[in-house]
Amino acid sequence: MGVLVHRISRENVVGEYAHPTAPLSEDPMTTIDRISRNKFRAARLACTALLALGLSVACALGDADQPDATVTSDPSLPASWIPVPGFTAKTKVPHGQIREVMYDNTLLGKIGADGRKVSVYTPPGYDPTQKYPVLYALHGIGGNHKEWLSAKPQQILDNLYAAKKIVPMIVVFPNGRAMNPDTCPKDMYGSANVQGFYDFWDKDMRDFLIPFIEKTYSVQADKEHRAIMGYSMGGMQAVRFGLGNPTYFGYIGGLAPAFRPDVKTLTADDINSQYKRFFLSAGTLDSLFKPTETFSEALTAKGVHHIFVPVDGAKHDGSTWSPGLYNFAQIIFK
Repeated sequence: MGVLVHRISRENVVGEYAHPTAPLSEDPMTTIDRISRNKFRAARLACTALLALGLSVACALGDADQPDATVTSDPSLPASWIPVPGFTAKTKVPHGQIREVMYDNTLLGKIGADGRKVSVYTPPGYDPTQKYPVLYALHGIGGNHKEWLSAKPQQILDNLYAAKKIVPMIVVFPNGRAMNPDTCPKDMYGSANVQGFYDFWDKDMRDFLIPFIEKTYSVQADKEHRAIMGYSMGGMQAVRFGLGNPTYFGYIGGLAPAFRPDVKTLTADDINSQYKRFFLSAGTLDSLFKPTETFSEALTAKGVHHIFVPVDGAKHDGSTWSPGLYNFAQIIFK
């Protein structure tokens, strides 16, 4: 996978995030801007962002003139990143199902009737004799296991299946807050709520959620068939947990991630060899757009293979999340 960027125009993603008009160019796979001598300051900022995430990649400013990773064409990528008209609409196609189920977390004391809630999407024609890959989709700081549903994931996924653009998969929408009680507190940005998101991997996802999903559903339980994505605070979790646990995930997707430090140290070679897809996206009117763009520039400068899809005019809302799921779902498990 090469280092790619394609910009979705807000003019093509309007209304219910669903009404694109025409492709932005004949070749949607345009290369990301190169870090060069006249972008010395951008390279420095990008390196700072990369180091803040704990990635062990040499960021000497003298490297700014070194060649970037080779951009390659990949037929497994979408012909265009612009969603088709009506991609979030409920249409007359076979439908999957989203169910709310519960699982125990003894560490948090969430057991039985007071167990942890999770929304699980199973694809049209789900067959328990068939093994499916799993995508874990994480929400923002004020949400829970239902927040993703406002972005219409069922309609997006059903329509993609009908168009034969994605492989059958199970999609898991958990409560990404490892707390008891696990509802969003009044002080949404307080330390307790924030810490709950950081603790989600160690106190829930690794030892309780993933084992529950793999026991309850017919899944392929290996990194090649396990993906993680999220938006905002969930985007931070996806990048942090994904890069920090290369034996668990083969695909990472961050939508306007709320970046934080302390990601497990990995080199560019580690990332390129251990992850099949590393996807980033953000709306250009989102306060988290610049950190996402800077992170992408840093990855590009050091040869880390990834895809960055800006959404022109989109904000920190479903105008980014829905196209993000639409695009990420098409590039995983292939």
